[in-house]
Amino acid sequence: MSCFSVYVGELMFGLPVADTQSIFRIDNVTPVPLSPAQVAGLTNLRGRALAVISLKSKFDGTAANVTPGALAIGLQVAGEDYALVVDRVGEVMTVDLSQRMPVPSHIDVHQARLTEGLYKVGDDLLSVLNVRELFDVANAQSERNVS
Repeated sequence: MSCFSVYVGELMFGLPVADTQSIFRIDNVTPVPLSPAQVAGLTNLRGRALAVISLKSKFDGTAANVTPGALAIGLQVAGEDYALVVDRVGEVMTVDLSQRMPVPSHIDVHQARLTEGLYKVGDDLLSVLNVRELFDVANAQSERNVS
């Protein structure tokens, strides 16, 4: 499996290339009232409206704060279009599926749910994102209503 390395600060994650449609800079973000905290709003990419989600906010629970010029990765998950905002995109890495390690039990449950698994890549461990869980906006909405 091929993955882009994507970064939030100094934290590196793997994002499967097969799930990626484009890498682009966001021109404008239109806020959406009553949306989950992780949804910064909507942006237009070649005539398609994409929900703008900050990877940082998905991990730390803060409200998404995305400004024009932010780096985003376009993805389509379950028929919905998304722009995942990251700090930077690194190289493409090949992940050997036989090198998968389960997510350790001491990791925060929310963060573990967003991680598909850990893979040994050279001397490093790459935490590969679970794209389906990452964009579970319905679940994020219900979590927001509980708190």
